[in-house]
Amino acid sequence: MGSIQDTENTNNLLPVPPSFDSTDETAASTYAMFLACSPVFFHFLNAAIELELFDIIESNSNSNSNSNNNAAADSSQAGGLSARDIASFLKYSSDPKTPQMLDRILHVLASYSLLRCRVSSSSGSEVAERLYELAPAGKYYLKSENCGASLVPLFTFHSDQQIVHMWSYLKDALLDGVSPANKAHGITLYELMTTNAETIGNKFSAAMTGMTGVTMKALLASYKGFQGIGTLVDIGGGNGTALAAIISAHPSIKGINFDLPHVIEGAPSYPGIEHVGGDMFVSVPTGDAILLKHVLHNWGDEQCVKLLKSCHEALPRDGKVIVMDALLPSGSQDTMTGDHAKFVCLLSGLMLCHPGGKERTEEEFIGLCKASGFSSCHFVCSATIFSVMEFHK
Repeated sequence: MGSIQDTENTNNLLPVPPSFDSTDETAASTYAMFLACSPVFFHFLNAAIELELFDIIESNSNSNSNSNNNAAADSSQAGGLSARDIASFLKYSSDPKTPQMLDRILHVLASYSLLRCRVSSSSGSEVAERLYELAPAGKYYLKSENCGASLVPLFTFHSDQQIVHMWSYLKDALLDGVSPANKAHGITLYELMTTNAETIGNKFSAAMTGMTGVTMKALLASYKGFQGIGTLVDIGGGNGTALAAIISAHPSIKGINFDLPHVIEGAPSYPGIEHVGGDMFVSVPTGDAILLKHVLHNWGDEQCVKLLKSCHEALPRDGKVIVMDALLPSGSQDTMTGDHAKFVCLLSGLMLCHPGGKERTEEEFIGLCKASGFSSCHFVCSATIFSVMEFHK
């Protein structure tokens, strides 16, 4: 193929959200139209995951001359794969219209910065075409790479028909003051996952494992507070993935993975980790430090204080609770723009599915710390979009 030219505007296909006081009607109306059509993106991403487009691009972008597909090898050496190349790797597809249809999906994914898009210059009889590579964000939609750090299970969980059905009751749930899960299914989301453990329950566990893979790498890189800990208790630790990552980096730590009995029942064995079943609202195992990763946001203030008081009792005089959760923007408009703020606000909305669950501001975390008897709250660092705090006894 001919030379490759970057298409600088490809990743700016979608408008940047205007501020609420914007007087630019073109920007405002364009963004409003984008939002009106945005549910369609779910279907594009779902199709891309089901077709394993991200994996195909990643696996074949570095094809060499030994590739069974000469066209794909030529394109990959030129800096990406065309829709025609990618279509040649799809199973059970030989329709001549498939590459053209596929290119539209790929172009949308590029506009969302999940792929990089370039255009090859025409050369002789060759026609210029778009070539695609994985963008950094797109790598998190690989099914088998990143050592488990995949967001495919999280997307699959939120795509489950029972979850989609639950959110269809949001309006009625709001008017009745209950969670969408209670309105749709008559039980809480946790109860729904427990009674459907083989389906939605397993999907949730896989989603949390994938998220842990994403967040733990960042946590271990930025947080230095695990040094010197003798025994670390991970409350709500699931199958022990997070604790295993910590002990792999700090092998002197003795780990206790604490969760409900039915959760840890199938947890794999890890060196240096003891799985303990129980109810965190009754009592928690003793240790030098306690980790609460994405736990407090599931519960209301009263339940959080009850849990933190149990943690306070289980710690020595110099012990600490390590809290990892999102920090909600204060509410002023200048703190609510950008992908970080949007995602945290979206998380706060998602917590409507848990009675009492919510994301919290910095001031609200300080309030929980004081109400449960801890002397101080330190905001130590960030790991991806989450903040790491220490509650000191």
